[in-house]
Amino acid sequence: MYGMVQALREAGVTGAASVTVLGAGATACTALAAEYELGCGQAVVIALDTGRARSLLGATAERIGIRATIEPWAAADYHLAADLVVSALSPRAADSLAPLWARGADTVMDVAYRPWPSQFAYAAQEAGRRVVGGLPMLVHQAARQIVLQTGHSTAPFTEMLLAGQSAAAEYP
Repeated sequence: MYGMVQALREAGVTGAASVTVLGAGATACTALAAEYELGCGQAVVIALDTGRARSLLGATAERIGIRATIEPWAAADYHLAADLVVSALSPRAADSLAPLWARGADTVMDVAYRPWPSQFAYAAQEAGRRVVGGLPMLVHQAARQIVLQTGHSTAPFTEMLLAGQSAAAEYP
């Protein structure tokens, strides 16, 4: 959760009145916790398997205190108009939604980092939306782990991010 919150804050996101999370796995749980940390009390989760989403995300949402409404994938286009949309899906899984950005969110976070940008993120950027990638989230989380595990007060975030960007560019 720390990495996601930090990446969003770094991009200027300090809160969102409405949030849509695409996906229903562990990263979607992280997204719900991050949105709660940013002051959001409710979110819409778009899932391919709404039953699985209810069993996994329902308990998580209740535990952290955020109200999560589960909607089927077919409802995704309606919910892209949220203040913040987080794609917690595997790479390319949200690309089918790329043509829908004419009425999309103010901010989009796509947790995927390779390939970057995804069609989903690229379409959002072309539509004038603020786009946050998965690599800064991953590096913020890794930097936090270094601090926690070594006792150092800081980690070399910038160097880690540059190394990650370099590695990602080598393996599109």
